[in-house]
Amino acid sequence: MKALIENNAVVAASNNPDQDFHPILAAQFVVVPEFVQQGWRQINGQWSEPLVNVLTWDNASRAYFHIDIGAFYDRFGSRKLGILSSTDPLVMAVVRDTSVRQYIDLKNPDVSAGVNALVSVGLLNEEQASAVMNLTTQDNERFVKGLPQPE
Repeated sequence: MKALIENNAVVAASNNPDQDFHPILAAQFVVVPEFVQQGWRQINGQWSEPLVNVLTWDNASRAYFHIDIGAFYDRFGSRKLGILSSTDPLVMAVVRDTSVRQYIDLKNPDVSAGVNALVSVGLLNEEQASAVMNLTTQDNERFVKGLPQPE
């Protein structure tokens, strides 16, 4: 294995740089241990893997849990219209409270309390409420679009 190293980091690795790269660049490759790959660093003669922060739901920023108001109501499925057209004062308060927001923050306790209120009046069961409050969001639901999807 050979690698092109800049600032003690492997910027390219190849078993055959003469074939894979331009001759001027291939001439700069040096022999490295077989396990070394692009991104690895050599510090004090020791090779170490690159530090990689894997995006998970546990370390995702708060923006991942902010969803559009329409997407929030879509989570209610076939129950959506019954909720939006209800004349029950408690349900109307929940609808009004969520409708005046710029986005729905699924981690906001007030949102969870509102969904639980819908359970208390019989418009949702616990399983449906749990599905509405599921913290796993998709790009098309999020208020901020284009974020990478956590693992």
